[in-house]
Amino acid sequence: MISYKMEDVVETTIEDGIWLDFLEQTWIFFIKDSIWVDEEIQTFKKKKLHLSYFQKGIVDGFLIDVNDVIETSDVPFCILDVTKDFLNTLKDNQNYNALFLLIDGSNKIRARKEGAMSFEVSSVIKHCLREQRMNDYDEKAFNIALTKMQKRYEPYELEEFIKTSQDF
Repeated sequence: MISYKMEDVVETTIEDGIWLDFLEQTWIFFIKDSIWVDEEIQTFKKKKLHLSYFQKGIVDGFLIDVNDVIETSDVPFCILDVTKDFLNTLKDNQNYNALFLLIDGSNKIRARKEGAMSFEVSSVIKHCLREQRMNDYDEKAFNIALTKMQKRYEPYELEEFIKTSQDF
């Protein structure tokens, strides 16, 4: 059971930004900013968070957007970096879940939002990642493709590569 609670401190040395983890069928999005003002926290809790999965060549990732809190942000990842447990989820019929954590400058969780991904969204992600595993590339090629993509596109411009999305 994933047990991130309000006011918990997350062990990290990462500066402001968004990073991703996967545990127990759940995509965990850590969204860190030095200062979250109360208005942003309340808006995050009340407004819909729009999550999209995209695939641009050999780069997979998510786009996250919450009006008045988080502008469209990209969270790329490399399927070559995943665990065996994650790879096993590509074969099952369970839906994925998503957990979003707002973390402040002292690494304290200030807000959280979670939900189950629909069967359709989970299936599309699994299908795309199974196909991506068949491609022949290494981490160096991935890093080159990621750098090119980030130089060419702003996160909101990656919307043309969205495969599926859901609101939370």
